[in-house]
Amino acid sequence: MSRFVSTFAQTGDAGCHRPNSLLPACADTHQPPDSAAMPDFPSRSAFPFFFPFRVRYNETDQQGVVFFGNYSIYFDTALSEFLRWAGHDYKNQVRQTGTDFHIVKSTVEFFAPLRYDDEIEVGVRIARLGEKSITWNGAIFVKGADEPVSTAEIIWVNADQSNGKSAAIPETLREQLEAKMSAKTPVTAD
Repeated sequence: MSRFVSTFAQTGDAGCHRPNSLLPACADTHQPPDSAAMPDFPSRSAFPFFFPFRVRYNETDQQGVVFFGNYSIYFDTALSEFLRWAGHDYKNQVRQTGTDFHIVKSTVEFFAPLRYDDEIEVGVRIARLGEKSITWNGAIFVKGADEPVSTAEIIWVNADQSNGKSAAIPETLREQLEAKMSAKTPVTAD
């Protein structure tokens, strides 16, 4: 959340701020701040997989924007769908290996708000596939837009469920993920 506040505070564009609000006036058009000011501002083309959503009324707050906690739900759902797209059977992995992933880091940054009935697409990519961990990048795009309104970095560590210690990522999953990491044509799930 701090990047959302500091990013807009740094712009100094009085025409893009609402009085007594952290949201810029231009946010109504879902326009993120100038990407040149953000070196890690990913574009749509950086993601091989997208999962679509439509913002539901119950996901918004009193300010009329999507409640911040719901962004994590969007990202988590898209990650699960990415695994399904890769051919991974999550339940079977847990049953057969006794391992499961633990989230050790989840950072979400906000650039522009989402509102009720917005059609969005959550992009997912693997930033790093380690021996025992996966670093995911996610970005939420208004349908058809090239720049995100929110980004995420999520780190999973595979852990032995009997003792809580980190464990190697199952080889089958590693092969499935490596195959999808090289996908050249973006896919949008149904």
